[in-house]
Amino acid sequence: MTLKLYVIDSHEQALNIWREQQLTNAKLLHVDFHCDQRGLLVNRKKDQAYPIWTRFQKVDEGNFLKHAIVEGIIGSVRWVHDIPGGRQHDIKTLKYHTDFSAFIHRIFHLFNRTPEIPYRLQTCLANQWNQVQPGEILDIDWDFFAAKEYSIESIPRRIEFFFNREFTVAPSQIIICHSPEYCHPTEALFEQFVERVKNQFSADLIRLPKTFIPRTTRSNSKLKNALRIRARKLYHVTNLSLRRLGIY
Repeated sequence: MTLKLYVIDSHEQALNIWREQQLTNAKLLHVDFHCDQRGLLVNRKKDQAYPIWTRFQKVDEGNFLKHAIVEGIIGSVRWVHDIPGGRQHDIKTLKYHTDFSAFIHRIFHLFNRTPEIPYRLQTCLANQWNQVQPGEILDIDWDFFAAKEYSIESIPRRIEFFFNREFTVAPSQIIICHSPEYCHPTEALFEQFVERVKNQFSADLIRLPKTFIPRTTRSNSKLKNALRIRARKLYHVTNLSLRRLGIY
């Protein structure tokens, strides 16, 4: 059976692919700047997780993996990221059972008794990762290479780093997400990368229709928009500063 390579524009499209495939308890190698598990609290000692902030949590590119885990589609994730990258550089990230901010969720959990889900999460810095494990889905976000937090000059080096890995084991399938909202405008490099992955694994390329729509402001009032942007920036700066100190 030929290996399938899916190219998508926004990462939540992966969830629809897996739902159609009726996957259960799959293993995922998630090569991404972000965890995409917002709204999940993970107990790494017990290999368990449960959803938090379940209201207003419709599927999007920042939480599609949480939904896949809660639905039993994904049973384990190996998350590979660089620095910058990872929880320390993302305010929309999953929570660990040991996080300071997880305390209130643990208290609520005592009362609502949301069922724990068997789930194994491993994290790995880019320079410590070297292989696909048997049976893993290879899920790549282009922001691993081209995030706006990186210099655009570093992208070719990051791409060569990827192809210098030892790929002695083929993944069960491959998903490559463009995520243009989070990346430098690098369409040509992205297409070259997709073609190289296709050739590397002799995969059949399946390109899903684009769904990305640039975000717009909620109001026509310039003052309201300016205040909203300032408030959001202050929120981001404050939260990222706490993460730098190891406070989550």
